[in-house]
Amino acid sequence: MHAIMTFQKLNLCLLALFFCALGASAQSSGTYSTYSRFGIGLVNDGVTGFNRGMGGVGIALHSSNRINTLNPASYSTLDSLSMIFDVGASFSFGRQSQGNSSVSTRSATFEYAVMAFRMKPGLGISLGVVPYTTIQYNFKHTSPVGWDDMSESEIKNQQTFSGDGGTHRAYVGVGWQPFRKMKNPLRLLSIGTNVSIIWGTYDHGMIQSFTLNGAESGAYSAMLQDQSSKVLTYKIDLGMQLPIVLNNRNLLRTGFIAGLGHNVGSESTLARWTSLGDTTKVSIDNAVDIPYTFGGGVTWENKGMISVSADYRFEKWGDCRIPVAYTNDNGKLMYEARKGYYTNRHRMNIGAEFFPAVLNRGHNATYLERCRYRLGAFYSSPYMKVTYDNTGTLNDGPCEYGVTAGVGLPITNRINNRSVLNVAFEWLRRQPSNKNLITENYFMLHVGLSFNERWFMKYKIE
Repeated sequence: MHAIMTFQKLNLCLLALFFCALGASAQSSGTYSTYSRFGIGLVNDGVTGFNRGMGGVGIALHSSNRINTLNPASYSTLDSLSMIFDVGASFSFGRQSQGNSSVSTRSATFEYAVMAFRMKPGLGISLGVVPYTTIQYNFKHTSPVGWDDMSESEIKNQQTFSGDGGTHRAYVGVGWQPFRKMKNPLRLLSIGTNVSIIWGTYDHGMIQSFTLNGAESGAYSAMLQDQSSKVLTYKIDLGMQLPIVLNNRNLLRTGFIAGLGHNVGSESTLARWTSLGDTTKVSIDNAVDIPYTFGGGVTWENKGMISVSADYRFEKWGDCRIPVAYTNDNGKLMYEARKGYYTNRHRMNIGAEFFPAVLNRGHNATYLERCRYRLGAFYSSPYMKVTYDNTGTLNDGPCEYGVTAGVGLPITNRINNRSVLNVAFEWLRRQPSNKNLITENYFMLHVGLSFNERWFMKYKIE
């Protein structure tokens, strides 16, 4: 009977994962941002609905009835009677400012679809699809380059930049308690791994033309450039969690994660056309790298009523390469993978959750008391270097910081209700170190539905 139940679980998961992959492939692009032009785009941290409201923490969070993809060790104690599905989407309203000018943006994004179940005591499985990187931008840059004596007007170089694409990550994760039958504190140790396939495309385009008196001039050569790549690679993440029981009411949980970096091995192509009829096309292999990542976190829990968490993550982007186009001394177009366009990234998160129903032992609690209330904040240093003028001078990209607030709303007010609608509000600011660069502010609404029902319970009929 146990083998039949396990086979049913696997079939359901594989079928659901297939639909998750279809949804991810059809998703719209993420948050519109000028900075997605640089590096491999905006990097997604892969958090689910309940993490969002807590500032993105999760390295040391552990629960039997929700999916925490930030640390695969958390899968080890999933409820044996439930199949958990969690899907999420976000809605973004942004404003980008540079000097005295500004522009508003809006976007909607399918964020993730994940699921989890327990295979056997001490062994949990999770599968899902989440975005890994996002590219979406369209903007112009105009600068004076000379003087035209015939028309007695200034010559301006107008460059229009546009980009679209991104990569998705489909993963299978395992969490395990290897010493659960022992009687020492190590019985609570959990370890885990997420093994992922990353796939997608990115496309960066640039149109360069010259204008006189605000109108495009055919007297000067125009140029069209396209940089594209198809990405298909793997990613391996490791996790560990160890709780420390302080007393009968308080628990301190520690967590650690590590991600293995490597070369992606995908081909990148640069094509350039001019109005004079010149065409150049060059390709390179092994032009993109994934960084090594390390992180640690700690969570204090007070008898299921209050939890406070803090995370730190380090991403070693400084050793990674990126495809770069340039013209050598002989005027030949060159395209090669280079270091120096990334910088190591540091990210810090703090968050808290309050569950008032514990005060009434759950039985007499009102609907509002059964809700879970969350707050959080985060800060991240840049991982990319950017340019803002024709000199090609590199500047550190923008740092990111923001605050979040969220609530977990039970679908019903039944005592044994397990399905939750997670709603989180986030304010995000991207602040560059150079005042000539663009400052971005976003207000985002994240909505996630965690469907958690007892699919595998055996009912008795009297």
